[in-house]
Amino acid sequence: WCHRGLGQDGLVNRQLSQKLALLLADALTIASGSLPPWCHLLPPLFPFLFAFPDRELLVKCSGFGISHTMYWLQEQRVDPSLREELRVAEQAMGHVTEMAGDRAQRAYDGLLRAEEAIDGQRIGRLRSDIARVQRGDGEGILQQAELLMKQHARVTHKLEVQFVGEHGFGWGVTQGFYTAVALEMQRRDDVVQCWRPTGLEAPGHAHEQYLQVGPEGLFLRPLAHGDPSMPKVCERMRFLGRLMAKALRDGFSVPLPLSRAFFALLMGERLGRQELPALGNTGGIARGFALVLEQLEAVALQRLPPQEAHAKAKAVGQLPCTLLAPDYVGPAMTVEEYVIAAEGEWPAFVDPAGLVRDATGQPQELVPGGAERRLALDETLLREWVEAVVKLWLREGVKTQIDAFRRGVDEVFPVHTLQRFTSRELQRMLCGHQQVVWTAYISDDWLKRGHARLEDERKALEEHIQPIGRLGKKSVVLTLLIDELLAMDNARRAKFLELVTANPRLPAGGLPQAGIKVAPRAQARIWAQTCAKTLYLPDYATAEDLRSGLEEAFANAALGGFHESTVPLGEPAAPRLSSANAEAAAAAAVEAAAVAGASVPARQAAPLHAGAQPPSSA
Repeated sequence: WCHRGLGQDGLVNRQLSQKLALLLADALTIASGSLPPWCHLLPPLFPFLFAFPDRELLVKCSGFGISHTMYWLQEQRVDPSLREELRVAEQAMGHVTEMAGDRAQRAYDGLLRAEEAIDGQRIGRLRSDIARVQRGDGEGILQQAELLMKQHARVTHKLEVQFVGEHGFGWGVTQGFYTAVALEMQRRDDVVQCWRPTGLEAPGHAHEQYLQVGPEGLFLRPLAHGDPSMPKVCERMRFLGRLMAKALRDGFSVPLPLSRAFFALLMGERLGRQELPALGNTGGIARGFALVLEQLEAVALQRLPPQEAHAKAKAVGQLPCTLLAPDYVGPAMTVEEYVIAAEGEWPAFVDPAGLVRDATGQPQELVPGGAERRLALDETLLREWVEAVVKLWLREGVKTQIDAFRRGVDEVFPVHTLQRFTSRELQRMLCGHQQVVWTAYISDDWLKRGHARLEDERKALEEHIQPIGRLGKKSVVLTLLIDELLAMDNARRAKFLELVTANPRLPAGGLPQAGIKVAPRAQARIWAQTCAKTLYLPDYATAEDLRSGLEEAFANAALGGFHESTVPLGEPAAPRLSSANAEAAAAAAVEAAAVAGASVPARQAAPLHAGAQPPSSA
């Protein structure tokens, strides 16, 4: 519906959506499970009739179990005066770096008192389990995460993570765990190859650790049914389902750049030729032939006399080769000339990228006897070839893997809970959007138009980056920060978000939901409290000083760790975990069981990121 020019909210029924919101505001109705049947039937069938916030609240109130239902209901009913008291306490924390020990301790005590007062309004508390994880090489943290999710998937308690040997804990550290796991799942040398190759690695960068992901995002690597790697791939996808479901239920996200097509497949949508790899990517030749097919289909729709139709169809082969290869640079070539020059002849009816291979190691045939058949500039042959590639890459070759992902989600909460959302909404809720735009909710209309307007981004930053302490909206250093955020490319914007919120992606609601605050700091270095989503900023006088300070903070954050010591720029990273110690590191995840059932506050202390220097009480 949003692809027909109607916009994100084009078909929302305001009256129906408001009626659902009123029902969800009634705690007795929710707690007793007395919602009318239509509340559960209509949103999965017609999600576009209800506003996204109302569908999201419906899931939080009825999709994750009674303990989580009560938690969300209580969060909505906290006394506004106590919320204001908490805000004042957080604002006082903005001066903590300028305080002596006693004053700093009083500021921390005020914050804890405000949080305890809010806790006092709750009937009960959402129980939490703390898991201690050893930070190390990618294989080590993935092994630990897999063991942890296998043990904790069916546990209804909230999961919090603390890294062994690091002082920080709380919301920011747990989000940092999900971010670290998401990054390690993008390693190029991963022994479990889940993702379709992108082919986007720049020349001379073959040594890079992580996959280069394009705007489309990651999609499943198609596999033959008897492929020996299938069991390991399915186990990894089941783990990913557990991980993303656990993160969603507990209020976190996993910033893995999965494509919208992945979530469309999860929702049971039938993928078509438009989801083939982009031109220039591995397998992009299939998209190119699909475009040629569209040209031939357009000729057929004109219902021309046979002779004229044949001439126009033949003319398609004489179109510029940029239809197949938009980045081609060289002598002018037609489509037919390019295919012959690149392949030697028109390709056979086999996997054009060799992603799926048969028992002999040869590319899988698209149809029986496909190795003996050749494609040609013919509408019927092209349609058969393109549809066979779609069937292999987007349907049969990935069905087993996506089923494993569904089983993983189902271990945490019923997978049909997600049917209340569109594939695009699921992508933003579970992963966030790859492109960081400093505006509100990113609509499909915006995605089609392209870049956001600079003035819209500036207005959003000025409105939603909240100064606290002695900083004001007109402070020079805050203006310098906003100017720098606007000038940043996407990679540096992601680093800024990871520094302040432990997540390189904006939440589904965009910048307004990120809750980023900026406080003054008397010392020379930038640091951040990820739990409070607060950036502590020295009083820089120039844009160059600010940029240099941010680069140092980004470098410190990239080295990893939620700890209390500053790591100077350029100092070597902490030693990586050797493969010999991987088993011992994985066993560290089992420590979750040692504290299972322990009741802990949602935020006992503020974990510190990128070179923090807190009072001794922290």
